[in-house]
Amino acid sequence: MESDDLSMKIFVKMMKTIAVNVKNTDTIDTLKTMVREVEGLALNQQELFFAGAHLGCNKTLGYYNVPNNASIDLYVTDGIIILIKTVKNSFPLNVKKWDTVSNIKAMIHDIEGIPPGQQTLIFSHKKLNEDQILASCGVHHNAVLHMLTRPSRTRHVTVKLFRGPAINLEVQSWYTIAEVKLIVGLPQDRQFKLFYSDQELKDEKQLAHYKIQDNAVLEFKPALMQIFVMSIDAKKSIVLIVDEYEKVSDVAVRAGEKLKLNPQHCGFFYMGRRLISESTLGENGIGDDSTLYLVRNKTVGA
Repeated sequence: MESDDLSMKIFVKMMKTIAVNVKNTDTIDTLKTMVREVEGLALNQQELFFAGAHLGCNKTLGYYNVPNNASIDLYVTDGIIILIKTVKNSFPLNVKKWDTVSNIKAMIHDIEGIPPGQQTLIFSHKKLNEDQILASCGVHHNAVLHMLTRPSRTRHVTVKLFRGPAINLEVQSWYTIAEVKLIVGLPQDRQFKLFYSDQELKDEKQLAHYKIQDNAVLEFKPALMQIFVMSIDAKKSIVLIVDEYEKVSDVAVRAGEKLKLNPQHCGFFYMGRRLISESTLGENGIGDDSTLYLVRNKTVGA
């Protein structure tokens, strides 16, 4: 347990022993600073031990129960300070020459929150590999390492279907739109279009082409098609833009408005058969450029 602020003298043993006046509330970093002022050793070159225990930088002497007139062992290491420089900022790291590049990336992750897999470290115009040791790369005290970051290629997207609940997908930015459609599992004999922010996505393009970010929402819509509606009685024809999921009754309402006919008094015929009102265009095999005939019910004896 730490006691009150107590002044005392301790001895730091190196190649020689020096006396340092400290307080039991001083941290190990504070002690290292005092040693630096006397011996010129950088903080990251000092490793301190007491009673066989390694002394952590942020702990106090009281935490380790270091008494008055105690002897602390100091080992000089080959610690160095390097500077990590990004396009946004730069910051120093206390490292050791035998640290691997992987260790450095882990330190950067702790400070900046950037996953190691998204970091690329460059020194002396060369990319550093994960298992390389800093000393073998020629990295020295005050060296500057440039860090490039690349965003993860993994995307989590929500896909809204034309019918049914939305689904969540984990995709890669290099997936094509056609591959996303395959993953969703839509019927291959039906034409659907995928949209992002009201922009239609082309099958051959990759998600990255459209700058689709994490947590984006994509929406499937059935492909639109053109059909012709001919009124036998009015002797007129019109063009409607529809999709295959529209009900015959809904198309009849739209056609009736344009032809000034009451759809409740009319029936739709296609390829010689009358269409059921609650069926969809797709269920009746109606495709692009099909022609439907709108006939008054009394004309057909309905």
